[in-house]
Order: sequence, then C-alpha cells, then structure tokens
Amino acid sequence: MPAQKVAKTSVTAQKETPLERPSQVLPKMPTPSQKSETKETPVVAVKRAMTAVKVPIVQPTTSQPTAELTDSQIPAIESDHRGSLTKATNTNQLVKTSIQPSEATVQKLAVYAIRKISLYRSPNFNRKTVEVSYSKQPRRLRPMFVVIGYGRSTTGKLRYKVRDVNHLSQTAGKVGYITTSLKFVRPVYYVTKWVKVRVINGRGVNAYAQPNLTGKVRNYPQGTILKTKGIVTHNLTTRYMLVNGGYVTANKKLVIADHA
Repeated sequence: MPAQKVAKTSVTAQKETPLERPSQVLPKMPTPSQKSETKETPVVAVKRAMTAVKVPIVQPTTSQPTAELTDSQIPAIESDHRGSLTKATNTNQLVKTSIQPSEATVQKLAVYAIRKISLYRSPNFNRKTVEVSYSKQPRRLRPMFVVIGYGRSTTGKLRYKVRDVNHLSQTAGKVGYITTSLKFVRPVYYVTKWVKVRVINGRGVNAYAQPNLTGKVRNYPQGTILKTKGIVTHNLTTRYMLVNGGYVTANKKLVIADHA
C-alpha cells in the first residue's frame, strides 16, 4: 500500500545521506501521524533535497598535541641565537610586535598558541596554504614557535614567520606563517618579576646554579611555590632568580605566576 512504501523510502534516505554539520537544517520528515496522509512524490523531493546538499571540501591537516617539555629541553630553542645575559627591565619588549603589528620591527621571540591555529606556507591565509593545524591545548602543552621573521598578506596584514620548536612532536622544525593576533598567540616567557611562581609542569622544574641553566641544584615537583627576587634574560628566554640563589626557567608552560 502507498503508506508502507512511504515509510520504506524514508528509511532508505536516512541511510544513504552523509552526516551533515549541526548547523545545517534539513527538511522535516513526516511524523507517524502524517504518514497515512503523505503521498510518494513529497518523499522523493525530500530525498533529492538531502542528497543534493554540497559539503565543502576541507584540505587535510594534522592536529597533534605537543608533548610535555622539561626545562632541560628549552635551551634547544636558543641553539642558533647568540646573546648576552641582561636584566629584563622592559616589560613590553617581547610583546610590542603583537600589540602594534603595524609598527613591527624584526626581532626574534618565542610565542605559543592559546587557541586553535594553523601554520601556513604563505602570508596569505586560506585552505590551500595550510601546512599544519594545531588544536587548542592545556597551558603546559600549548604548541610553541620561534619567530624568525615577518611577512605581509596581499591585503597588508602582518604575519609571524616562525619555526615549530615542539621537539617531541612530528611537526618539529616546520617553517611557515602564523597570525600575530594576541587572541591566538602570546609570548611564552614571562618578562616581569613575580614575587612567587608555582610549578605546573608534570615533571617539575630544575633549579640551576647559573642563569644559563647549568650546574643543576635540585628539582622542584609540580605544585611547588617558588619565591623569586628578580628576572634575567638569556637570548630568547628569561629566568627567575630564586631567593635561595638558584635559577629556574620563566617559561609559562612550566611555571605560572602565583597571585596569592
């Protein structure tokens, strides 16, 4: 009978239709009370409407969480940059380019992504130029990059040219362009002194006798509150001077300012 044929056709349409995005609104299927009153022609129209929807083709990208680092792996970021050890007195030194990108001057710094971002092969951001995508991660696992230059899109937007320095990830070493927006990337090292910092890295952080992180003194486990008396810079990184004379990294993935 026609009513039975309508119900069968409706089930077939549901099986053959690919999964659509939540935002798509599809034609409503007849309810059980309406099946007896529905003719075959409207069902065919519904099936055609469902199968004719075009789904945009997305370029394949990889999204890999970055592995947790220890502070002994941080010097690898600085291996090709020479610099002297100085006090970090200018608190805007590392973030000026992000706040005022139109006035950016070429300077090297380390940044990490606080939201989902992509690395592009060109300063012109589109699906065809995506090299790799990075998903949003907890603070201690955020993907990290070293800025090695700058670029501008055809519309004049400033981009960071970066190198991926997530040493335990398959994306390590990749070079490309990322956004300069503070909504997506931030400097990865503290440049201001905090009286206390808390260790958040799962493996803890090591304290060293020298600010270049040599002469290991001890390891402070996750959750330890450290009292500081100053901050110094070393190449692209900063270190906190502890009240007991030791030095620990000021990497935001490993320690966090304690406001208590």
